Amino acid sequence: MQTIWAEDNMGISLDSVTDTTVREAEERLGVALPPTYVALVKVQNGGSLTANAVPSPSKDIQEPYIEVEEIFGIGDGGISDSPYLIKEWDLPAGIVLFSGTGHSWLAFDYRQTKENSPIVYFEVDAETMEYPLAEHFDAFLEMLYVEEGEDWEDADDEDEILTHQAFEALMKEKDSEKLRYGIERTLQFEMDYEWLGNIYLKLSTYPDHLIRAEIANQIWSMKSAFLDENVLATLVQVFKEDANQEVQSYAELLEEKINLSYDQWQSNLDGTGTSPLVYDQKRIIHVYKDEGAWIVEIEGKDLEQRYSSKKALLDEFKLNDLTIEQVWERMALL
Repeated sequence: MQTIWAEDNMGISLDSVTDTTVREAEERLGVALPPTYVALVKVQNGGSLTANAVPSPSKDIQEPYIEVEEIFGIGDGGISDSPYLIKEWDLPAGIVLFSGTGHSWLAFDYRQTKENSPIVYFEVDAETMEYPLAEHFDAFLEMLYVEEGEDWEDADDEDEILTHQAFEALMKEKDSEKLRYGIERTLQFEMDYEWLGNIYLKLSTYPDHLIRAEIANQIWSMKSAFLDENVLATLVQVFKEDANQEVQSYAELLEEKINLSYDQWQSNLDGTGTSPLVYDQKRIIHVYKDEGAWIVEIEGKDLEQRYSSKKALLDEFKLNDLTIEQVWERMALL
């Protein structure tokens, strides 16, 4: 099989895939993954592609193409994150996400079948959120091509994670398109949270509302737990007073997250999504229900703990001798 993977991989590649890995993923997701997809991830378990786009499925979509930055591999950090991402982005159940960055997603659609699924495209913020894209994964692969429009100029440079100095220089250029690339490819990986908080404060009043919405979304979806409490409170207030409705909506979502009680968090465990916590402001703990079991996974550790009931989880789980409730009391919510 001819590989689609780029030699200079700019995406995320996970550990090598075996038949056991595939079987476990299919059992966990309750689907049969496309054979061509399985064959590809056995060559390389996720990453960026030699092509970067597929034609747009509708004239209602602003661009004539859909950007395909990478295809997810099998495992945590790949398609196994679908239940969590579906919950976070209010996407329909019964799909498996295999590419996307938040506002737009590509997915295997298993709502009407458990195998040979069609491919769908989602634009989360659009009036029409869902578009059929291809009859199956093989047809999707045939649609891939290299888009060389102006939006892709200097793509190699934009794909790099910028230094603090380079990112601050980019902010001064007042080029919204380049800045959005910088935000997506740099800030989400940043671990100097004091610097990051100051950058978010500066960008929270940026003239372009798309930039403000982008950082508001990033803070809500992945960074709120890592920021200084006073910085976060200031950001929420700024977002509440923003003239743009989308930015205001993220302020409401952030307030809900900040004010969530332990009892409310427990109630969330009864759903099909994930209820993540942050441990020591750097490690994320995913807690979710899957096929009647309650599961705990800790990022950075090859560890999965399964419990037969929510009560067993709440009573028996320990992290460095801390119960779930004590973790809740000491750690910030994601």
